[in-house]
Amino acid sequence: MTCPVESTLCPTNTTCCESVYSLSGYGCCLLPNAVCCENRQSCCPTGYICTNTTNSGTACKKEDGHGVLNGDELNFPCGQFQGQDCKSSTICNPGPEYNASSSQPTCLILGDSVSIGYTPFVVSKLNGSCFVQHSPWSTDGGACSTSYALSCINMFTRTARLNPIRPNVYLFNFGLHDYNLGTGDFFNEYVAELTKIRDHLLQSGAKLLWATTTPVPYSRDVNTVVEILNKMALGHVITPARIPSVDLYQAVIARCGPSPFWNCSISLNRLGSPNVHYNSDGYQYLASLISPAIEKLLHSQ
Repeated sequence: MTCPVESTLCPTNTTCCESVYSLSGYGCCLLPNAVCCENRQSCCPTGYICTNTTNSGTACKKEDGHGVLNGDELNFPCGQFQGQDCKSSTICNPGPEYNASSSQPTCLILGDSVSIGYTPFVVSKLNGSCFVQHSPWSTDGGACSTSYALSCINMFTRTARLNPIRPNVYLFNFGLHDYNLGTGDFFNEYVAELTKIRDHLLQSGAKLLWATTTPVPYSRDVNTVVEILNKMALGHVITPARIPSVDLYQAVIARCGPSPFWNCSISLNRLGSPNVHYNSDGYQYLASLISPAIEKLLHSQ
């Protein structure tokens, strides 16, 4: 399906919608003939309308008013209970802008907004030894949570015009958008989703490199969840598959100290303004760890 801009296509049986963080301005709702919501982040099935019912998200309500307005609509996706109000679907931002290089190896960075920040510095440090792009092609959020990434993985691993990429190396990471989704059984869900993403990437034949999730500097309690996610990812998904990793989490702690930390020289986190991102020195620092790990993989047998 063609979007209003030539740079972005959507697969058959999906719907092109405006997307707030997409660099092309558009993304794909994984529903046919969907209703695109005004927030430019979510969509509803045909026959529904988008409505904000709580602070936790957008709900889809039946146009004929025969749905069940009991406050539970955000707890189950559309289609699970036919005819009821339901949770909206997320619009998938497009994959990278360009095709794989025909003259040099191709490296694809798949991750959160922190990875968007360090990608240009990885490009600079690799200095032409690999054609590097970030997926998805977005200004913020990136690949977000494991649930979102798993839903959109077929788009994230193709270009914005749906061309296969087949990179030599995938650097991937998930966790920063998962820390606020819960504990207990959620950790098992995280492992299950991350395993499916890992296996999808392995099927491409590319070499994989994992990056641990960077700290949440403004809350010790929230950061503890990130520590658990890193441990679960490494122990259950990454190390058993013999995938090498770059420990960005410990690298930041080494520079800034344990969470919570404030006014660290590489962090944008400041008192009164919580932030998980980094300044240019911080992204240079992270790239200085990632780039040699990618180089090593490119030259490994």
